[in-house]
Amino acid sequence: MTGPEGVFKFFLAVEALGLIAWPLVRKVFRSFPDQGWSFSKIIGIVLTAWLAWLLSFLHLVSFNREHTLMIMGFIAALCWVGLRPEVVSLRLGGFSKKSAMIFLVGSVTGPRFCQSCFLFWGFLAGLA
Repeated sequence: MTGPEGVFKFFLAVEALGLIAWPLVRKVFRSFPDQGWSFSKIIGIVLTAWLAWLLSFLHLVSFNREHTLMIMGFIAALCWVGLRPEVVSLRLGGFSKKSAMIFLVGSVTGPRFCQSCFLFWGFLAGLA
């Protein structure tokens, strides 16, 4: 899948993986100003990819879209239900004004920079 539709689906998948992993990442990076939000997408991608690879390497599941979505659901259940006290306290009230501003600025500028690089790379690949 190429074009704007593929880029949009890729962006949604990365955002979903970051949201899935955020309770776990927030617990680990509690002392950071954004409470780990900047790392949640990376850790969500790595955790899902590693678990999908491990299960397919051990021949427990095949490596396909359906099993990867099931693995994402399993990780979401562990992070959001397994860390239930953490989920209850996921309020913006836990942030100071400075932390909230860092969180918002990072949420806007970080993905936009990555999207710009991705689109520029796609443009260059289209020229080849």
